[in-house]
Amino acid sequence: MRALYIRVMATATTRLEIKAIVMHRSTHEPTVILQDTDGVQLIPIPLGAAEAGALIIGMDQDGAHLPLPHDVLLDFFAAHRFSPESVLFHFSSEHCTGSLLRYTFRRHRYALEVRPADALTIAVRNSLPMFAPTSELERARRPALPDSLDVFSQDVLLLSHRSSL
Repeated sequence: MRALYIRVMATATTRLEIKAIVMHRSTHEPTVILQDTDGVQLIPIPLGAAEAGALIIGMDQDGAHLPLPHDVLLDFFAAHRFSPESVLFHFSSEHCTGSLLRYTFRRHRYALEVRPADALTIAVRNSLPMFAPTSELERARRPALPDSLDVFSQDVLLLSHRSSL
């Protein structure tokens, strides 16, 4: 496993929230739909079945769930006094290209490269805010989902959603 630990530099970011988790009825591929807090941009990120399940459990507000591997990582952080702060997603014009789990240690800010699906799960299950560089979102501006993933289509099953946006 390749891990990247970097010092974090300041850059303008836009906050993202999970709008929905959907699954295409014929392909059975789960996808999380992120939305900027202005409600302008919808961004699909494909997931595996395990990550989709963990996200749905994490979005359940009762908190009664068994620990998952993502929770173990955060327990390790806590035991060694690392303080997770947020998740930062990077985008090209086509899709999500990577993500960073941002944290502090001894008053310095760092980031750990993690898979986007894992970053989503960690953020949701630990109430961490999610961001993306504003410049990357502007380049990837797409006010609607790709035709292949229309959440209002009969081909898509809505697994979970948040109406707070």
